[in-house]
Amino acid sequence: MKKTDIVDIAIKILGLYLFTNVIYSFINSVETIFFLFTADNSNSMPDNDKTIMIVAGFLQFTITLSFAIFMVFGSKIITHKICSKADYDENAKLFAEKRNIFEMAIIIIGGILFIFALPEFLTQLLFYIESNQQGSYDARFQDRFLYASIAKIIIGFLLINFNKALSGILVKEKKEKQV
Repeated sequence: MKKTDIVDIAIKILGLYLFTNVIYSFINSVETIFFLFTADNSNSMPDNDKTIMIVAGFLQFTITLSFAIFMVFGSKIITHKICSKADYDENAKLFAEKRNIFEMAIIIIGGILFIFALPEFLTQLLFYIESNQQGSYDARFQDRFLYASIAKIIIGFLLINFNKALSGILVKEKKEKQV
């Protein structure tokens, strides 16, 4: 394994982290947009401010998603730009193969997503139960926060459980290299 391969792996892992962050922020943005347009005090905020918040959220989502996709699928281009010619010749030893490193990274990213979403889910669940008992439950937006935290937990769980399949997608070994 060459030094450039290690740089390539690191760039792809960073891209995976950004992609997970995009999913997480997208769910939060949907929650915020829904809250802005369904809350009882929606008339207290001018429409221009709502539009600016939506455009800013969309731009953040688009730019971060673009970087994530480029880092995962264009990592060779980035590696070529930042590595010297000597890095292509220098051998480096790792404790594992590319696929194993990606599996570990996906498990870590899924675990982080799961761990961060779990307290949010428990808080939303307690709020849901408490507001139902007090009769102050407003299903127009409170359900959405609960559903969003459930979605984050499911995404983290799926990343953890399907790490082998996802790492297989990221590692594109050419058959002529293996011969």
